[in-house]
Amino acid sequence: HMTRPLKVIAAAAKEFAAGNFDVRVPEDNHCYEIDELAVSFNNMARDLDQLEELTRGFISNVSHEFKTPMTTIGGFVDGTILPDQHDKYLRIIAEETRRLSRMVNRMLDAAKIQSGELILNPAPFDFSEMTSQIILSFEQKIEKKHLEVECDLDDRLMVMGDRDHLYRAVYNLVDNAVKFINEGGRLGLRAHPGNGFFWLDGL
Repeated sequence: HMTRPLKVIAAAAKEFAAGNFDVRVPEDNHCYEIDELAVSFNNMARDLDQLEELTRGFISNVSHEFKTPMTTIGGFVDGTILPDQHDKYLRIIAEETRRLSRMVNRMLDAAKIQSGELILNPAPFDFSEMTSQIILSFEQKIEKKHLEVECDLDDRLMVMGDRDHLYRAVYNLVDNAVKFINEGGRLGLRAHPGNGFFWLDGL
């Protein structure tokens, strides 16, 4: 009667060591010491399971974030660019390259990200300029789907925030819009200040 729950915990430990992070053990064994051991084991199992899930999510997010600027750069490098537009597209490629470099540096803070701490570097920047740049980076996809683009942006909409995080958020919104709008449809963005905040929505 005393050794049976210990054998269950030992078997669960072997399962856990083999990579089965879903295994749990009964906590009601009619013995205080064994119940305490079982509770400690289950707490450890839950913590490690959460850590494993955070690690998988981190790897998935990093892969997605790297794909975004690399797709933009590859699209312009592989495409045909008119000579009088070289400077414009080189500026976009340079910005995407710098963004990749910043992302690599932030990967050094992986432990903080995995623990749920969001790393923010707020600074003033022109949101309208950033949004226009994002729209421009989708030019090839927009032309391919024959989308009508309409932007209602202030000439200079200065905001205080983390440019990389906001860039990623707006980029993903535009990416989804371009992806799911029917061919020949309309893509619209509107941003305006109000009450100390700014608002971004679709037209």
